[in-house]
Amino acid sequence: MDEATGIVEKGLPSASFDKGRDEEIRVRVQEFRGKAYIDCRVFYTDEQGEQRPSKKGLCLPVTFLTDFVKALADVQKQLEEQDEARE
Repeated sequence: MDEATGIVEKGLPSASFDKGRDEEIRVRVQEFRGKAYIDCRVFYTDEQGEQRPSKKGLCLPVTFLTDFVKALADVQKQLEEQDEARE
């Protein structure tokens, strides 16, 4: 991957979704020093109209992916339970 442009190397998994105001959140697999990481990062559009990675984000070894997804699911469930309790 090219760090200046945020372009992921061909073949490595990635996904993104809109954050609003010319920003998006990208979730991608990156390799660094021979190890694979999950990088969740905010990208913004610069003055030239190009997407650039910001410093806002989280980078975890891929070995944490299952635990991270479970933690997100747990938080989602708690939020849903709070919403149901308010109704």
